[in-house]
Amino acid sequence: MKKSLLAAVVMGSLGLALAQGQSQMMAVTPRLAVASQTISNNTVVIPEVILAQPGFVVIHAVVNGKIVITPPLGVSALLPAGLSTEVPIKLSSLPLGSQQVYAMAHIHGNTSSAYDFPGPDSPVTVGGKILMKEFTLDKVAAGAPSVSVRNQQLKLTKAGVEVIVSKVTLAQPGYVVIHISNKNGGLIVLPYAGASKLLPAGTSYNVPVLLNPNIKIHLGEKLWAMAHIDNGGGVYDFPAGDPPVIRNGKIVMASFTID
Repeated sequence: MKKSLLAAVVMGSLGLALAQGQSQMMAVTPRLAVASQTISNNTVVIPEVILAQPGFVVIHAVVNGKIVITPPLGVSALLPAGLSTEVPIKLSSLPLGSQQVYAMAHIHGNTSSAYDFPGPDSPVTVGGKILMKEFTLDKVAAGAPSVSVRNQQLKLTKAGVEVIVSKVTLAQPGYVVIHISNKNGGLIVLPYAGASKLLPAGTSYNVPVLLNPNIKIHLGEKLWAMAHIDNGGGVYDFPAGDPPVIRNGKIVMASFTID
């Protein structure tokens, strides 16, 4: 009798623990991460999305300061519940230049794998608010110098603390350099926070940049990734040389935030 009672208690406790574990696994809070980026092929990449059920990420244009719900600029493939990373979204034709867009998460509300909104594939809400994020798209001609970088956490390595620049396109060998901001969010040129190793002409992906340990970087701080050309020395030596890359009269750079 005692053994049966003990077994029942153990099984009951185990069942409760499993139920609690399943409940915790099911309690998924949707999340969406975006990154301002430079594109040349009408494809944008969403770094990360977490969905409580299958759904889509939809890109919407902004016209006169207002989001355009339909038609969308582009829709992802049907995504599973849980975490999806590096989600590509093919966009309709975009003009060259910089523009603001929104990424919005939508649920999959019917049996079709096609996006259906207005209709059953309604926007995801968190705390009563639609889950969407605004970011900047800069469309350039293929091969034009550009920098794309996402918001991120500092990465601790054996060599020190580094950040990762997602994509750098250069017309000639050069560097991507990290700069900190002042209290107003403006860029501080010197001292710089870190410079990459010499990069080749063309496109480099996931470029690590080791940061200067003497420069303090705080959570939530805005940083800048700036492209520089190499004057031939193979070692970054601005301001004596290696000036910033200029495209259409503007420095090629992108901002990001430390999460």
